[in-house]
Amino acid sequence: MHASGAAAPRKTIWQKTGVARGESELDVSHRVTREQLAEVQSAITILEMNAGLGVRSFLEENAKYIHVASAAVFGFVYGAARSYARGWWQDVTPSVCRELSMHVARRSAVGAALLVGFFEAAPYLKKEALAFLGRQPVTDYHADGALEQLVGIDCAYLGAVAVLNFVFPYILVPVALNPTQLFIPFDIDIPTKAGAK
Repeated sequence: MHASGAAAPRKTIWQKTGVARGESELDVSHRVTREQLAEVQSAITILEMNAGLGVRSFLEENAKYIHVASAAVFGFVYGAARSYARGWWQDVTPSVCRELSMHVARRSAVGAALLVGFFEAAPYLKKEALAFLGRQPVTDYHADGALEQLVGIDCAYLGAVAVLNFVFPYILVPVALNPTQLFIPFDIDIPTKAGAK
């Protein structure tokens, strides 16, 4: 008997799943809930500790500059190709086509960079404009004055697009098809309904 060791008491099926002797189903439910809450609270503590670190990748840190630079490059390529093809289509000499394509390419690059730069600076400009007007930013679509503020923001966007597209033609296509704006993450705040999380 000494060689065989101490005999462990036999466990029922319930005890094998973690139920202690004398626990009811309600006690088991409360114990499991307490354990899950403790795990959630520890996870929340870890997340709160790491949230303040501001860990961001290189792309996230420099996303604005990458968007502007890539828009300028795509604007340059698109403006050069389109103007050269248009000159060739109208039977212009190749040397004039090259001069025309370089001129339009530079203008398209500057215009595309300015448009994307405006879009990247729009949150800061909106914040400054609201502070100047003494208004609070929209956090709820049902708040008083939310519709007027959103209409004003949309009009500012459309006005910027219209003016820059008039001054610098051929910029809408490279800006709209700029792949870096889709691949590189950015921060955005979307208003929600009151009480929704």
